Amino acid sequence: MLPWADEWDNESSEVVQLIIPFFRRKSNKLVLSIGEPFPEKPPKAPVIPKNIVAEALKFQSFLNEEPFRQNEGGSVLRRTRTYEEVARHFDVSCARVSQLMSILRNLPESFLDSMKDSSDPNVLTIFSGRQLIRISRLATLERREKAISRLKDRKAFISRLETNC
Repeated sequence: MLPWADEWDNESSEVVQLIIPFFRRKSNKLVLSIGEPFPEKPPKAPVIPKNIVAEALKFQSFLNEEPFRQNEGGSVLRRTRTYEEVARHFDVSCARVSQLMSILRNLPESFLDSMKDSSDPNVLTIFSGRQLIRISRLATLERREKAISRLKDRKAFISRLETNC
């Protein structure tokens, strides 16, 4: 036995208990704090859905603007803009421009007219970019219209639920 081990068994030794507040929070990893609690997390900003049709129409109007340039002889040359120029101007990818242009080409005009001024978050959530791209890839116009009408029925169902609550 060690010579100093006898001191611990002695009744004269004191036991001191130290109480320290201990806080933990889970995020990507476990975070610990000793002594002070973590500050309150700021509330998450509400998600505001984009109007994809309005964005696509904005891209199309920029694409259809007539940029002119003069050649060395002074004559004016007309050229068309490319998807790459639109992507650079709006700071998006060329693939995004292509997707939005395919939405405009393939979806019915009546639907595009009704959606371009919509600001209702429920409608914009239901007719999201992903849904519109999926619908625009359907083979026939009839199938696209049927898919749009199904989503409109879903929108009506959701609005009825919200009014009853």
